[in-house]
Amino acid sequence: MSKSIQRHFLLGGAGAAALLACAPSPATAQVRSEGETASVGEVVVTARRREERLRDVPVSASVIDVNQLIERGDIVDPQAILNSVPGVKFLDTSSPSNSEITLRGSGQGRGTSTEAAVGLYRNSIYIGGGTIGGRSLSRLDLLDLEQLQVLRGPQGALYGRNAIGGAITVSSARPRWDNRGFVNVNYQFETELKQVQAAVNHAVSDQVAIRLTGEWFDQPKGFFFNASQRNFIDRQEGYALRGQIRFRQDDLDMNLLVEDGLYYLPGLRSAFTVAAGSPGFPLGYFTPKFTSYANDGEPAKQRIQSVIGQLTWES
Repeated sequence: MSKSIQRHFLLGGAGAAALLACAPSPATAQVRSEGETASVGEVVVTARRREERLRDVPVSASVIDVNQLIERGDIVDPQAILNSVPGVKFLDTSSPSNSEITLRGSGQGRGTSTEAAVGLYRNSIYIGGGTIGGRSLSRLDLLDLEQLQVLRGPQGALYGRNAIGGAITVSSARPRWDNRGFVNVNYQFETELKQVQAAVNHAVSDQVAIRLTGEWFDQPKGFFFNASQRNFIDRQEGYALRGQIRFRQDDLDMNLLVEDGLYYLPGLRSAFTVAAGSPGFPLGYFTPKFTSYANDGEPAKQRIQSVIGQLTWES
C-alpha cells in the first residue's frame, strides 16, 4: 500500500497581498492594474502574479473554461481536464496517486530521481513533485474550481526553479456575497460509480461570507479484474470536505480555507501469481483479457489536509 499525505499552511501578510489575490469571475472581472472594466467574456488571469487580461499577457497560456466543466458535471479528473490543453500530456500510470503531468516534454520527476520541471500551484501554494513526498493534481485540487491556468515555457522568474518547463495554477472558488449553490449527482453503469458533489455559498452580512464544499464517491467495479483477490484493481472511493470563511471591509480582504480529503485509489501492482508449469514469464504467459493475477490487492491511500489563509490589502 502506498501513501501520500500532504499538509499545507500559508498565512499571507500585507506584503504578500498581490501574490495571493485570487482571480475573479471572468464575466465581471476588474483589471485593477489598469483601472478599467473587462468586457463580458473577457478572460482575466494571474499568470504574472497580478490580474490582467489574457490577451495582454506575453506568455503562452491557456485557461480552462470552468462553466463548461460545470455543464459536464464538475469534472475532477485531471486527465479529462488537461488532455484538451495544447502542449500538455497526462501520463496515466493507472493510479492517480503517482501519475505525472508534462508540459512540452518536461515533467514532474515522478518516475525518476530528477527534480520537477513543471510547477503545480493551488491557491498560490506549490504542490511538490518528485518521487518522495510529491504528488500530482488530485480530485481535491479540482473540486469546486474557480480557474485553471496553464503557462507554457520557463516560468522560473515568478514560480521558482521547479517551473522551468511551465506552470499550472489552480484557484478554488472562494466565498461570494450572494446565496447560491449546486449539487451534482453522477452514476456510471459500467463501473457502478456513485458520485455526489455539492457546494453552498451564503452571505452572512455585507462583510462576511461562507462557502461549504464536499464530495463523496464510491466505485466498486472497474475495467481490470484481479482474479487472485476477487476484486477490481481500479476500484476507488473517497470523500472530501472544505469550509471557507471570508471577511471583506474597505481595502482589506481575508479568506480562511480548511479542508480534508481521504481517497482510496488504484494501487500499483508489483507481485504476480504464475501458474505452475508455465514456460516462463512473460514469454508464454497468457491470461484472459482485462484479467490479472496480482498478490497485492490493497489500494493506494491518499490523504490531503490543508489550512490556507489568504490576505489582500489594496491601497
